Amino acid sequence: MHTQSNTRFEEAKQSVLSSLPESFTTLARERALSEFYRKWVMQESHRAEVYNAEWRKRNLEEIVSAVRIEWRNLQNRIANFMAFI
Repeated sequence: MHTQSNTRFEEAKQSVLSSLPESFTTLARERALSEFYRKWVMQESHRAEVYNAEWRKRNLEEIVSAVRIEWRNLQNRIANFMAFI
């Protein structure tokens, strides 16, 4: 998803830049890009929220899995230690 978003962003940005007349000053170009960025963020906010929620869920699942593995390893070490005593 991230790559698609980057591609869509760059294409839209280039479209804005190519639509500007050559006579536009640097400041006018900056303002046009600023407006483009503002609209882009608003337009993409829902997609970003969905992506972030999905990313957080995946990370939480991986953390829970890692904790389970470490818990089992600790239990095994304790069991091995107790068998040694």
